[in-house]
Amino acid sequence: MRTPRTHSLDNLRTFLTALVILHHASIPYGGLGSWPYIPSPSSPSAEPGLSSLALVLFNIVNQTFFMALFFLISGYFSARAAEKRSSAAFFKEKGKRLAVPGVVYSVLGPGVVEGIIALLRDGAPVHDAWNRSVGKVVSVRGARGPVWYCGVLLVFDGVFALALYPRASRTADVKEAGDKNAAKQDKRKPHISHLRDAHIFLCLAGAALASFLLRLRWPIGTTFTPLGLEVGFLPQYIVYYATGIYAHCSLGTELHRLVPRTSVRIPRALSAIRTIQGILVLTVNTGVFLLLFTPTPEAHLRGGFNVLAACYAVFNETLGFLLSVLVLRVFGEQDWARRKWSVKGGSLGEVELARWSYAAFLVHAPVVVGLQCGLDGWGVDGVVKSLVVGVLGCAGSWVSGIGLGSGLERIGVKGYV
Repeated sequence: MRTPRTHSLDNLRTFLTALVILHHASIPYGGLGSWPYIPSPSSPSAEPGLSSLALVLFNIVNQTFFMALFFLISGYFSARAAEKRSSAAFFKEKGKRLAVPGVVYSVLGPGVVEGIIALLRDGAPVHDAWNRSVGKVVSVRGARGPVWYCGVLLVFDGVFALALYPRASRTADVKEAGDKNAAKQDKRKPHISHLRDAHIFLCLAGAALASFLLRLRWPIGTTFTPLGLEVGFLPQYIVYYATGIYAHCSLGTELHRLVPRTSVRIPRALSAIRTIQGILVLTVNTGVFLLLFTPTPEAHLRGGFNVLAACYAVFNETLGFLLSVLVLRVFGEQDWARRKWSVKGGSLGEVELARWSYAAFLVHAPVVVGLQCGLDGWGVDGVVKSLVVGVLGCAGSWVSGIGLGSGLERIGVKGYV
């Protein structure tokens, strides 16, 4: 029997959702990335400084692992769903949870955000703000804002359902029936319930090479319009999603046990984690050296046939792997991370944070932009401003998400957020 769903993965999704909010809160104040709010020219925190370096590093480190972990968890739960639902029920569930919220947000969300910016940052009259909002609505060409993740995940789940679903749906029956020959073999040979070192190296090397090659044509910052996806990070998302499916269907293991602490098959000095740590150190040293002597290093990092782009591709995959392993182990093994995270919700009683993490993710953009516009003239350091907006944005996103989800449930609309 599979182990029951634990609070550790639910809490991990809550943590990652909060990290997404903090990530987006930091971009306008010196961080790195794309975000609809831009500080007004008179905003004191719009000037670059030492805080910008800290926020850039924060964004770069986050980018290496947090969305990849979302896809890893999604692949894992998609494989579990394949054991419990028919293919029709599987598609229906994914349509409700991914397609409908994605379409609704892509049509309405950017318009709401633009209206907030017009009213709070620019002080525009209501009719001008309305016209700007409508302009965003009529210009929709695909997934926009954070729901690019919903669109990409829907494609991944569709491919999984069409290509791999029959095998995954038979896994439970095969394991329940058992196989006497396999049982005899298990007595002679220990069962491997984690990724082999060869799997890890091949996946990371393949993802780094594919990312480097894709960025020759589509540098970082280039999006694929229908899905709103940055193509340069697609190989990493595919690898992590597939690993989540593989962990459940073939290894039958919990995610935090995917990678062993030390290798039992080869000497410790050559184990996967030790070797990848060495590759990361070498890559960082090489990258730092090149950054000091390369004109316009940011343009080189984004893509192209150059050493900096290759170093960043390797850096992104190796650091992302190490941080993913660390985060998975913390949430899989620490008692505080395995307990249910909940808060007192007044009339709602005890509110489980994980239940509303997806709703918080869907509504966080207008909440965070509203806070950023409201604090546009606040003259404090960029890091401090990012923390304040991020913390308030997390609280506001969960409150708004709970309100949205509870309101929909009261009118009989369930299972969408």
